[in-house]
Amino acid sequence: MTLSDVAQRAGVSAITVSRALRDPEKVSPQLRDTILRVVEEMGYVPDLAARALASKNSGLVGVLSPGLTSHAFLALIRGIEDRVRPSDLRIQYANADSNSEDQLRQLRFFMSQNPAGLIHVGQIGDPAIDDLLRRAPCPVVEIMDVSRQPTDMAIGIDHRLAAETATRHLLAKGYRRIAMLGGAWDFRARRRQEGFQAVLEEAGLFDPALVLSIDSSTSVGLGCHLLD
Repeated sequence: MTLSDVAQRAGVSAITVSRALRDPEKVSPQLRDTILRVVEEMGYVPDLAARALASKNSGLVGVLSPGLTSHAFLALIRGIEDRVRPSDLRIQYANADSNSEDQLRQLRFFMSQNPAGLIHVGQIGDPAIDDLLRRAPCPVVEIMDVSRQPTDMAIGIDHRLAAETATRHLLAKGYRRIAMLGGAWDFRARRRQEGFQAVLEEAGLFDPALVLSIDSSTSVGLGCHLLD
């Protein structure tokens, strides 16, 4: 079944059907409803590969995340889906942990599909990844961390600055023996540890024995480790 089949059934041109599916706001509500009803009746599914050849991109948004099982990342993905769902775009996920080679392989795969956009969760500071993202033929958004200059656009927090600010606050309150307890030692944890350590070294109070890390994503696991 082709776009032309849908157009013939709806009594319009193939271009009008394509416009109704890709840019529905450019078609009158009555005509759009007619076309969408025919699409549903016929069970028509757009050919993404053909679309990629006929247009500038495939309509896919690649999302590369270092941990799809994390509660934080799951909430993030839900937000992405809520935003993308009303559009004609589709999401494709990949999980590459914080491994540079895995991330490079997944990014190359995304780019081979001529994506409409890329969302890269977490900046790990690898020059090869940065270079690849700069050459991407689509918008690139890096999220979760803005500790350094993004390759295109970035949304998130500066984890190092946040740790520096929190540590300075504790010092200002008179605390001198300050510990840092963290979960998996990913890119965010490393940025926070850098900020924490820098402030305490400046004050002559840094004790490496008070930097604790456990490969657990739950507060229960972290609490048990601290109590031990």
